[in-house]
Amino acid sequence: MYNDTKLRQRLSELGLPTHGNKALLSARHKEWVNLHNANIDSKYPRSRQELLIELQRWDITQQHIMNSTRGDKRRLDGEDWERKCKDEFTELARRARESAKRKKVGDTLDEGMEKEGSTGEAGVPGQTSEMDGTVQSYGDERVISSQRSNQETVA
Repeated sequence: MYNDTKLRQRLSELGLPTHGNKALLSARHKEWVNLHNANIDSKYPRSRQELLIELQRWDITQQHIMNSTRGDKRRLDGEDWERKCKDEFTELARRARESAKRKKVGDTLDEGMEKEGSTGEAGVPGQTSEMDGTVQSYGDERVISSQRSNQETVA
Protein backbone atom coordinates (compact mmCIF):
# COMPACT_ATOMS: atom_id res chain seq x y z
CA MET A 1 0.00 0.00 0.00
CA TYR A 2 1.87 3.08 1.25
CA ASN A 3 5.28 3.33 2.82
CA ASP A 4 5.49 4.60 6.40
CA THR A 5 6.02 8.27 5.47
CA LYS A 6 3.21 8.40 2.91
CA LEU A 7 0.87 6.58 5.27
CA ARG A 8 1.54 9.10 8.06
CA GLN A 9 1.03 11.95 5.58
CA ARG A 10 -2.28 10.47 4.38
CA LEU A 11 -3.54 10.01 7.96
CA SER A 12 -2.52 13.58 8.77
CA GLU A 13 -4.45 14.89 5.74
CA LEU A 14 -7.53 13.04 7.02
CA GLY A 15 -7.05 14.49 10.51
CA LEU A 16 -6.35 11.09 12.06
CA PRO A 17 -3.68 10.15 14.66
CA THR A 18 -0.25 9.43 13.17
CA HIS A 19 1.44 7.60 16.06
CA GLY A 20 2.31 3.90 16.07
CA ASN A 21 4.14 1.43 13.85
CA LYS A 22 3.36 0.83 10.20
CA ALA A 23 1.00 -2.09 10.93
CA LEU A 24 -1.05 0.04 13.34
CA LEU A 25 -1.10 2.99 10.92
CA SER A 26 -2.27 0.75 8.10
CA ALA A 27 -4.94 -0.84 10.30
CA ARG A 28 -6.09 2.60 11.47
CA HIS A 29 -6.40 3.80 7.86
CA LYS A 30 -8.32 0.65 6.91
CA GLU A 31 -10.68 1.10 9.89
CA TRP A 32 -11.26 4.74 8.95
CA VAL A 33 -12.07 3.82 5.36
CA ASN A 34 -14.54 1.16 6.60
CA LEU A 35 -16.18 3.61 9.02
CA HIS A 36 -16.35 6.35 6.42
CA ASN A 37 -17.78 4.12 3.66
CA ALA A 38 -20.31 2.54 6.02
CA ASN A 39 -21.38 6.02 7.10
CA ILE A 40 -21.88 7.08 3.48
CA ASP A 41 -24.12 4.03 2.91
CA SER A 42 -26.02 4.54 6.17
CA LYS A 43 -29.63 5.63 6.18
CA TYR A 44 -28.82 7.96 9.09
CA PRO A 45 -25.22 9.17 8.57
CA ARG A 46 -23.21 10.31 11.57
CA SER A 47 -21.09 13.44 11.79
CA ARG A 48 -17.34 13.38 11.18
CA GLN A 49 -16.82 14.06 14.90
CA GLU A 50 -18.83 10.93 15.80
CA LEU A 51 -16.76 8.87 13.36
CA LEU A 52 -13.55 10.22 14.91
CA ILE A 53 -14.80 9.24 18.37
CA GLU A 54 -15.60 5.75 17.05
CA LEU A 55 -12.10 5.51 15.56
CA GLN A 56 -10.61 6.67 18.87
CA ARG A 57 -12.48 3.86 20.68
CA TRP A 58 -11.16 1.40 18.12
CA ASP A 59 -7.63 2.77 18.59
CA ILE A 60 -7.83 2.38 22.39
CA THR A 61 -9.05 -1.19 21.97
CA GLN A 62 -6.13 -1.95 19.67
CA GLN A 63 -3.67 -0.55 22.21
CA HIS A 64 -5.17 -2.71 24.97
CA ILE A 65 -4.89 -5.76 22.77
CA MET A 66 -1.27 -4.98 21.91
CA ASN A 67 -0.34 -4.37 25.56
CA SER A 68 -2.11 -7.44 26.90
CA THR A 69 -0.52 -9.83 24.40
CA ARG A 70 2.96 -8.37 24.71
CA GLY A 71 3.55 -9.89 28.17
CA ASP A 72 1.74 -13.18 27.47
CA LYS A 73 3.92 -14.40 24.64
CA ARG A 74 5.05 -17.59 26.31
CA ARG A 75 6.38 -20.55 24.44
CA LEU A 76 4.06 -23.52 24.40
CA ASP A 77 5.73 -26.44 26.12
CA GLY A 78 4.44 -29.59 24.43
CA GLU A 79 5.46 -31.93 27.26
CA ASP A 80 3.80 -29.74 29.88
CA TRP A 81 0.65 -29.55 27.76
CA GLU A 82 0.66 -33.33 27.35
CA ARG A 83 0.91 -33.84 31.13
CA LYS A 84 -1.96 -31.42 31.80
CA CYS A 85 -4.27 -32.87 29.15
CA LYS A 86 -3.31 -36.56 29.17
CA ASP A 87 -6.53 -37.76 30.84
CA GLU A 88 -8.72 -35.76 28.48
CA PHE A 89 -6.78 -36.99 25.47
CA THR A 90 -7.02 -40.61 26.61
CA GLU A 91 -10.79 -40.29 27.08
CA LEU A 92 -11.18 -38.65 23.68
CA ALA A 93 -9.16 -41.42 21.99
CA ARG A 94 -11.26 -44.09 23.75
CA ARG A 95 -14.49 -42.48 22.53
CA ALA A 96 -13.13 -42.25 19.00
CA ARG A 97 -12.23 -45.96 18.99
CA GLU A 98 -15.69 -46.91 20.28
CA SER A 99 -17.36 -44.71 17.68
CA ALA A 100 -15.25 -46.26 14.92
CA LYS A 101 -16.22 -49.76 16.11
CA ARG A 102 -19.93 -48.85 16.12
CA LYS A 103 -19.63 -47.38 12.64
CA LYS A 104 -17.79 -50.46 11.37
CA VAL A 105 -20.45 -52.78 12.84
CA GLY A 106 -23.20 -50.61 11.33
CA ASP A 107 -21.49 -50.64 7.93
CA THR A 108 -21.14 -54.43 8.11
CA LEU A 109 -24.85 -54.80 8.91
CA ASP A 110 -25.77 -52.47 6.06
CA GLU A 111 -23.65 -54.49 3.62
CA GLY A 112 -25.35 -57.70 4.79
CA MET A 113 -28.77 -56.21 4.19
CA GLU A 114 -27.77 -55.01 0.72
CA LYS A 115 -26.61 -58.51 -0.20
CA GLU A 116 -30.01 -59.89 0.81
CA GLY A 117 -31.85 -57.45 -1.45
CA SER A 118 -32.83 -54.52 0.72
CA THR A 119 -32.89 -51.11 -0.91
CA GLY A 120 -32.91 -49.16 2.34
CA GLU A 121 -36.41 -47.71 2.03
CA ALA A 122 -39.13 -48.08 4.66
CA GLY A 123 -41.73 -50.69 3.69
CA VAL A 124 -39.20 -52.65 1.63
CA PRO A 125 -38.25 -56.16 2.81
CA GLY A 126 -35.77 -56.05 5.66
CA GLN A 127 -36.59 -52.52 6.76
CA THR A 128 -38.59 -51.17 9.66
CA SER A 129 -41.35 -48.74 8.90
CA GLU A 130 -41.36 -46.05 11.56
CA MET A 131 -44.94 -45.14 10.66
CA ASP A 132 -46.61 -48.43 11.58
CA GLY A 133 -43.84 -50.48 13.24
CA THR A 134 -43.91 -53.27 10.60
CA VAL A 135 -40.92 -55.39 9.71
CA GLN A 136 -41.05 -57.41 6.53
CA SER A 137 -38.88 -60.53 6.46
CA TYR A 138 -36.79 -61.72 3.52
CA GLY A 139 -37.38 -65.45 3.29
CA ASP A 140 -41.09 -66.25 3.34
CA GLU A 141 -42.57 -62.74 2.81
CA ARG A 142 -44.63 -62.85 6.02
CA VAL A 143 -45.29 -59.57 7.76
CA ILE A 144 -44.65 -59.30 11.47
CA SER A 145 -46.21 -56.22 12.87
CA SER A 146 -47.01 -54.60 16.16
CA GLN A 147 -50.42 -53.80 14.69
CA ARG A 148 -51.02 -57.47 13.91
CA SER A 149 -50.13 -58.54 17.45
CA ASN A 150 -52.45 -55.85 18.76
CA GLN A 151 -55.28 -57.19 16.58
CA GLU A 152 -54.68 -60.75 17.79
CA THR A 153 -54.85 -59.68 21.41
CA VAL A 154 -58.12 -57.84 20.84
CA ALA A 155 -59.74 -60.83 19.00
